[in-house]
Amino acid sequence: MSSTLQATDLDQMVEGVFGTMLVIRLECTELPWFPDPDRLTATVHFAGESPGAAVIECAEETACRLAGALTGIDHASVDEDVYDALAEIVNMVGGNLKSLLHAGCGLSMPTVVNGFDYRQRLPGACVSTRAGFECDWGEVWVTYLLEEKPPRPPRRS
Repeated sequence: MSSTLQATDLDQMVEGVFGTMLVIRLECTELPWFPDPDRLTATVHFAGESPGAAVIECAEETACRLAGALTGIDHASVDEDVYDALAEIVNMVGGNLKSLLHAGCGLSMPTVVNGFDYRQRLPGACVSTRAGFECDWGEVWVTYLLEEKPPRPPRRS
């Protein structure tokens, strides 16, 4: 196990989670990532030997459709159920990523934010892998952020 993640591993894992849990076919695309004020962002953090985060971003309308696929309830607009569903989706993706990382890696509770008037920072982290996906309901971006830990000082004897 390691903290590095190949793009193909991320693609296959995300397609598997969405296909199995939401019965949605995602197709990995070469969509460039860009900031969008109408996007929801769901994040779960990793602790331990592979500190970092998994981030899912999608438009509000796409999030409503994803929530409907997860819960079986149609959502005309973003509400608490949509936030909860997106949190659960990032939690599933994070749990699957966790299995690809170091043993003993911990997973935080998920958080969801919307809009663009916020800054999400993970000090010392950089984008390790990012993939854009398309489905019938719009685009979804999944990013794996890896925190670059400073080297440990040598032990004194």
